[in-house]
Amino acid sequence: RVQSKMQPESKLVRETKRAIHKLVDPIAAILEIFPQWLHDRNFAKNVCVTEGVIPLQKKIAICPLFQPDGLHPSTFLTVKHLAQKGYGIVAVSNCKLADKDLKNLSKSVT
Repeated sequence: RVQSKMQPESKLVRETKRAIHKLVDPIAAILEIFPQWLHDRNFAKNVCVTEGVIPLQKKIAICPLFQPDGLHPSTFLTVKHLAQKGYGIVAVSNCKLADKDLKNLSKSVT
């Protein structure tokens, strides 16, 4: 049996942290209003949509991507496999794709 050397927080410490969090949370929410408004206002300018060459299918697979250092070969294998199984693929990346990756990926997506 392994025993932790850390002592559990006392009720007083937990309640103090909870009270501070309740104070800070509304302030943080108010401070977030302007950046959120800017993000929403500029959203359409910051989104790049590239049409693929595969026609839309009855079944679709949504492939979320976040590979800022370039797409891995396994990503292309997965997309190819899904396309062979009759899926129309919608790839969504949270970062800008390299032109080479975008070109190769657009050959396999809807």
